[in-house]
Amino acid sequence: MKKNFLNNIFVKFVISLFFLFQLPGLAYNSAFQAGIDAYNMYNYPLAEQYFRKALMNEPNKSTIRYYLAITLVKNKKVKEAQSEYMAIIDAEPNSEAAYKAVQGLKLIGVPYNKTSKRVVLNINDSNSALVVKDVVINSKLGANFILDTGATYTTISYNLARNLDLLRSDLPRVSVMTANGRINAPKVVLNSVEIDGLVARNVEVMILDIGASKDISGLLGLNFIQKFKLTIDKKNGQLILETP
Repeated sequence: MKKNFLNNIFVKFVISLFFLFQLPGLAYNSAFQAGIDAYNMYNYPLAEQYFRKALMNEPNKSTIRYYLAITLVKNKKVKEAQSEYMAIIDAEPNSEAAYKAVQGLKLIGVPYNKTSKRVVLNINDSNSALVVKDVVINSKLGANFILDTGATYTTISYNLARNLDLLRSDLPRVSVMTANGRINAPKVVLNSVEIDGLVARNVEVMILDIGASKDISGLLGLNFIQKFKLTIDKKNGQLILETP
């Protein structure tokens, strides 16, 4: 009897492990397939919802992003479609998905020419915060950020997240230490973060009020900075970000 009891526990343990590792994939496949079905039924608004849900679960899946892009075109959201196409090209520049994305850009009248871009930021005082003005988030809203090479993650304020319609109850959370103690901050992936034409795609951010001036909407941390080549020109007091 004891042996059967132990066998039952082992079987339940194996089944639990199976579902633990399979559920994320099933969630992605379910939402993605539902998006395909809606797209084939010409229900493009519903297809967009499903593809966004699938992309939230699997932000690095270029196939999902491509289907979202072509659906956005159908929904006459050309600017957002352009952002998704560019995200595919930036993430996998030599892939078949990138080739399709380039073709998609041409269809909406946006020829793709890869050129190196750079942004020069002036460092006036080593003891003061480096404020970057008019950072464009998701090709929609401009906001002021502090560029912080000591911060691991990029953060955005709750107010900015609300204005971008990013706040949802089902967002994953990350435990972080703040000046007021440890909290669980919501985490979301931004489609794009742009400084004067220099664009980072698929930037993971935490939604967190950093307690700075109300004119500051967040921090640009290392996970944003590392997407570019960083040069610090101490002689001229400049910090330079450019495409690799």
